[in-house]
Amino acid sequence: MNVCEVPSFYCDPAFSMHGGTGAVQKGDVVILFSKGGNTLEVINYIPVGVGQNDDSILAQNADIYFKINIERESCVFNMCASASCTAYCAVFDAIAFTIMRYSGYTKEDLMLTHPGGKVGELLLKEKENKN
Repeated sequence: MNVCEVPSFYCDPAFSMHGGTGAVQKGDVVILFSKGGNTLEVINYIPVGVGQNDDSILAQNADIYFKINIERESCVFNMCASASCTAYCAVFDAIAFTIMRYSGYTKEDLMLTHPGGKVGELLLKEKENKN
């Protein structure tokens, strides 16, 4: 979300139990990701939930619940949230890019958040070619 200038950060659930919740302020939107939706470290937050278990504490108590269903995880036991994490990332990339499209976000704006790396290099080259 930071890429489209929506301030955001990741807070590890384990860290949240040891002071990390102080980074979350009244009025913030918190998006929780959980495959099972019953992890104590996650359900302490509960405004917006993303998961797969409609019967979970997260799904039942979130103001908004966004279900992303994965038929099979990539781990041999079909337990570890590997394919799920990839799907969550892809969905939120799409959300960020949709925000960029509909907010009037420009390549000049992108240059502010990506001045380095390959994206910055391509943007700088494009800018130089225009001049």
